[in-house]
Amino acid sequence: AVPADACLPKEDRPAVLDRFGRRPVAIAGLTLTALASVGAIAMSSIGAIIAARVVQALGASTGPAAIVFEGRWPVPAA
Repeated sequence: AVPADACLPKEDRPAVLDRFGRRPVAIAGLTLTALASVGAIAMSSIGAIIAARVVQALGASTGPAAIVFEGRWPVPAA
């Protein structure tokens, strides 16, 4: 999930979360992760399984981003 989380620039994350809200983004990510997990189980080729796992990682990466930018984890002062 960490490499998938790095796909979206850090400057764009708060804008996405502010536009849609943190809770809907987290729920959408959880739903995407669950659907990709079921899809990975149903796949028969290794390429399709890898594709489903990439989608699963993208969904899983939304949760930490929503928590970090909500202010639950304070950023140390420089």
